[in-house]
Formats: sequence, structure tokens, C-alpha cells
Amino acid sequence: MKRFDFVSVFKKEFNASFKLLTIVLGGMVTPLFIYGFFSMVVGGNSFDSYMPYKHYMVSGTVIFQLVYSTFYQASYSTFFSSNVTQTMDELLTSPLNSKDILLGRTLSTSMITVIVSIPLLICLIFWSGLLFNLVWYLIALVGLAVLAIIFSLLGTLLGILVNSEFSLINFANMIVIPLTFVSDTFVKLSAIPSLKYILYCSPIKLANDVVREALVLSKLNWLSGLILVLFMVVSWVVVYKVFDKKLKD
Repeated sequence: MKRFDFVSVFKKEFNASFKLLTIVLGGMVTPLFIYGFFSMVVGGNSFDSYMPYKHYMVSGTVIFQLVYSTFYQASYSTFFSSNVTQTMDELLTSPLNSKDILLGRTLSTSMITVIVSIPLLICLIFWSGLLFNLVWYLIALVGLAVLAIIFSLLGTLLGILVNSEFSLINFANMIVIPLTFVSDTFVKLSAIPSLKYILYCSPIKLANDVVREALVLSKLNWLSGLILVLFMVVSWVVVYKVFDKKLKD
């Protein structure tokens, strides 16, 4: 078994899913509309003591798009390849182990959504009037990449656990939309004392901390960043265990 067998899975999944104009342009329309709407309603009013709302929304808009796209793409791809198209069976009959299959598929989905985030983030930075700093922009992208991996893994987990497309849609909506809205994406709920520490259980809130502070304050939130990486590691371990068991059944 070769050390980098996951690369073949990555290439296969990436080439099958990535269509430059469709994905990049299509992935920018809704978030730009959301940002424009909220910016028009709230304007440049201060959202809290350290940043105007139009700056606060930059991170939230990108993360909303990234989480939604990554989770749905991973869950649907896994569900249909396992239950409809049977393409997962092709991978299982090839000389690949479950770790290579999971890693290749996870990285493919994550990279596609991060690629969409790059031009979207640039548009939002200039639209909001933020100063563009390449170093802090790259740090923000790292935070987005880690979050994309987490939700690619969670989407894969959902895709292999559900038995019907109806269940897939219901569970996805129950997980992604509520979690996104309570994670300091559009409104700073962590300002409520009773929720301040509970929200650290949300990887979306942690990513918002990292990305927002990097872009707006040129500061790295080490605590949120470390916990976010820990989320990624734990997610990998849990999903790999389930994925490996399911493929062997």
C-alpha cells in the first residue's frame, strides 16, 4: 500500500465535482446578496465596541456559505455514492483502505469550498472597506480550511448513517442552520453571559473568532484556533471509526 494512495481518491472526487465557473460564481451570488441586504439595513453602525457591523458580517457571510456548502456537498455525495450510484463500491473493490478513501474525499470537498471562499472573501473585504493584509488574509483562510475539513467530516458521517434522502435533508437542516445562526455568525449571541462559554462548543463560533479577529483586528485568537484544531482531530477520529466500520459491514 502506497503512502499517498488518498491522492488518487482526491483527484477522482475533485475532478468529478469541481466546475470552476458554476461553483465559484454560483457560490458567490447568495452570500453577496445576504451581505448587501444586511449592510443596507444596518449600514455602518457599530455592532459592538470594537467593530462596525459591516466588518463583523464579512466573516459571518463567508462562514455561512462555507459551512452550508461543505456539509451538504459531503453528506449528499456520501449518501448517493453509497446508496444510489454505488460508486463507493468501486472504491471498496480497489486496493485502498478506508482511511485513504475518507481522507481523499474529505480533502476534495474541503478544497472546493475553500476555493469558492477565496474570491468571495476578497470581494467582501473591499466592499466592507477593510484594509487588505495578505498575512492576516492567509491566516483567515487557514481558519476557513480547518472549519471546512470539520464539516466535510460531519457531512460524511451523516451521509453514511441515514437511510433515506428525506432523513438526510431533515437532519442537515436541523444541524447546519440552527448551529450557524447561534454561532456569532450574524448576531453576537456570545455577548449574553449565559451563552458565552457554551458557544465554545460550536466550531462555527470558534472559526468566526479566528477569521473575524484576523481580518478586522489583525490579531490571532489562539484559544479559539487551538480548540478549532482539536475539534478537527476529534472529528477525524470519530468519523473514521464509524466510516471504517460501515465500509467493513
